[in-house]
Order: sequence, then structure tokens, then C-alpha cells
Amino acid sequence: MTSGRRARAALYVRVSTREQAQTGYSIEDQQESLRLLAQRRGCVSEVLYCDAGISGEKLEGRPGLTALLLAAEEGRLDEVLVVDESRLARDELVGALIRDKLKRGGVRLVTTSGERDLTDPSDNFVANVLSAAAAFEQDLRTKKTLSGKRRAALANNWPAGPPPFGYRLVEHEGHSGR
Repeated sequence: MTSGRRARAALYVRVSTREQAQTGYSIEDQQESLRLLAQRRGCVSEVLYCDAGISGEKLEGRPGLTALLLAAEEGRLDEVLVVDESRLARDELVGALIRDKLKRGGVRLVTTSGERDLTDPSDNFVANVLSAAAAFEQDLRTKKTLSGKRRAALANNWPAGPPPFGYRLVEHEGHSGR
């Protein structure tokens, strides 16, 4: 924190899958890391915003993020703390829209690896590059996953996960079914 006044911080946590949300492991890890970060930074208050089991590829359907952005717009926040910027967005355009809203509210973006003053051109550039890298990583992961599923299907194997409800996998002559 750069000013002499103690910051009002929003802690934002998100996981994409229902499984992660139900076990709570990733959410709890993020919360703990962010509470420690807020404590180290001397934040005067912390408000937790959470989107459990919700993709970061869109703005819509994320009540935690919607509430956070409203608080930023209303001037109730000085900082948004996230474990990494991919928690805010997995899509470059979505990330740019979120950062723009934070910038307009004068809110700093703080991750466990550093702070970004989005009103500063250099910090804003770094945030944009990191967002592009996160989107690239997500696109690669998607491409690899789809490629693996396609290869499995072409080899007459079930492509992934359990079969749909009401179906079961059976072995065929010369193929394992899995």
C-alpha cells in the first residue's frame, strides 16, 4: 500500500468447477492466503467476495464479482486482493473490462506476487500482459484436453470421465471401453 491511510480491501476468490467448490479446498486456500496478505498490508477492513463453481470466462452470472465491482464503483474499496489475476478472468476481454472498472474506481489490484496501480501506465501494461498470458494458458489447456478426448474417441475408447447417468461402459472385442 502506498498511501499513509490503511486500505479497505476486497478479497476475491473463485473456482471454476463444482467439485472444487464442494470440497472447498481451493476456496479455503485462497481465503487463507488473501487474509494473510491483507494482514501483512495492514488493511483496515476486508470483505470477502466469492464465486464458487463459476467460470472466469464471462462477467455474467458471477454474483461475487458483480458485488465487488459495485463496491469499487461506489468508492467503498481501495484494493482488490486476488491470489492471481486468473481468479478475476480467464478471458482477455473480460479481464480488461474488470481492470477498467477497478481503474475508474481508483482501486489497486493486489496479487500474492505484487501490486498493480491500474492508473499507472506501466502497471496497467503489466496487468494486460499477465491477463493475455493467462488467456493463452487457458486456450492451450483447452486445446490439449480436446485433442486428448478426440484421440481417445478415435481409438474407440470412452473420451473422459464417467458415462452419462443411466449408461455404463462395456468392453467390446479388442477394445477396453476405457
